[in-house]
Amino acid sequence: MQKFIDVVSGGGIAVYPTDTVYGIGCTVFNEKAVRRIFEIKGRTRKPLSIALGDVKNIERYVHTNENFKKVKKLLPGPVTFIMKKKDIPDFVTCGLDTVAVRVPDFKPLLRALSKISQPIITTSANISGNPAPTCAEEIDERILKSVDYFWNCGSTKYRNVSTIVDLINGKVIRDGAIKREIIEEMLSC
Repeated sequence: MQKFIDVVSGGGIAVYPTDTVYGIGCTVFNEKAVRRIFEIKGRTRKPLSIALGDVKNIERYVHTNENFKKVKKLLPGPVTFIMKKKDIPDFVTCGLDTVAVRVPDFKPLLRALSKISQPIITTSANISGNPAPTCAEEIDERILKSVDYFWNCGSTKYRNVSTIVDLINGKVIRDGAIKREIIEEMLSC
């Protein structure tokens, strides 16, 4: 864990475990490293998500709303929320005024994130268009050869992608580890 903290805090890129899939990340304000992630993944104009180590820090980076209050108790957890951004650079969000935010349900990662002074990029550690890896063996060698560190923790807890919820419009936009019906019921209250 300390090596991950040192690499990411020092401007590097790491592959790391979350509760859902393996991610690839760097600090969100490091434009050179963020652009490297786009290159490594072969990704073009699709925004990147961010991960925080504590739910308490969400309001520092995004504007929350009534929908967030309804589903906040899912965090930390296997869910990604799309919200209006505050202080997140355009090179992360491809110029959009929104950002996807995660607080993963994986204690070692949360401890590491609490020691890094800013959010990190959290996008699946795969070549764009390929399946997201849920265990170390599924990570493409091209990804591993392109990063500065690989934090191997075996298989992820949920072995499924996070459920993505657009909290601006109050709708689930990608099915994942938390069932759509659960979130839709929470949002309807």
